[in-house]
Amino acid sequence: MADPPVSQRRLDLAAIGRGAIAGAVIVLPAGVAQTFTGDDSSLRGLLLVAILVGLGWAGAVAGKAADDEPLKHGAAAAVLTYLGVQGVGSLLRAARGDAIHPVTIVFMALLSACCGLIGAELGRRRRQRLSTPSEAGEQ
Repeated sequence: MADPPVSQRRLDLAAIGRGAIAGAVIVLPAGVAQTFTGDDSSLRGLLLVAILVGLGWAGAVAGKAADDEPLKHGAAAAVLTYLGVQGVGSLLRAARGDAIHPVTIVFMALLSACCGLIGAELGRRRRQRLSTPSEAGEQ
């Protein structure tokens, strides 16, 4: 029997979950810390870099764990990570009486997907490199 078309394939929820948890380990502490830093602090930029790296890590773990379509899995894991952390951050902001900006949430979700795609591609390449015997070993 032939493989189903790409549009009918299902996502590997275990790979996405594994990636989301791995990313949350980095993104959640950085996101919470960023919530409590002042708007004029230079630490916010460093924490943003940590968040973006964590989102890429979520994509890399999911992309490496997925059997097929690693980019789709990586983007989904990064967005899932971001939405989970954003939920916590929104609760913290609401408790402090700070404004919640929906445009920022949508922009960061798209940026999360991009970071997840990059991470998934790197994870896919690493998986491919590790599964392919090196040329030096073949000689």
